[in-house]
Amino acid sequence: MGKRIILIVGVSGVGKSTLCKSITEKYPQSLHLTASKFAKKNDEIDYNQTNLTRRIRASIESFDGSLVLIDGHLTFDKFEIPVKAVQLLQLDSIIVLEEDPVTILERRKSDLSRMRVEETESSILKAQNREIQYSQSVACSLNINIQIIKQPTVCKVISQLSLI
Repeated sequence: MGKRIILIVGVSGVGKSTLCKSITEKYPQSLHLTASKFAKKNDEIDYNQTNLTRRIRASIESFDGSLVLIDGHLTFDKFEIPVKAVQLLQLDSIIVLEEDPVTILERRKSDLSRMRVEETESSILKAQNREIQYSQSVACSLNINIQIIKQPTVCKVISQLSLI
């Protein structure tokens, strides 16, 4: 089996980074990439997503392990990552993490290391639904597997990874 490339998406505060870090600690042949770290360093959103995905792809190609987890978003505010850009990542699967909006709000408030826009339960639910719907559309367009994991835990995600 070759290198598996999985995109882990969900709204801010759902636990993408925490889960990916935990998985890569358990599996040394895995790599965790955070998509936002590949954005330009000038504090602006890199709207040229094709360049961003090319930078991510270069990191994937230089990795010799068997599993790459890319933690990011397919939707951001009113912006959607174009399918053409996602296709460049050569994904095997997309995993969407879904959590109760109250839990997400609590996580965001307790995480002082990140600057996040304050939102309501309703706006988080709306953003979550949008991320799920667009992720399903992208997976369908690319003809790849998609898994939606509610109340994600490391065990649930690892279980899904073994099925991919």
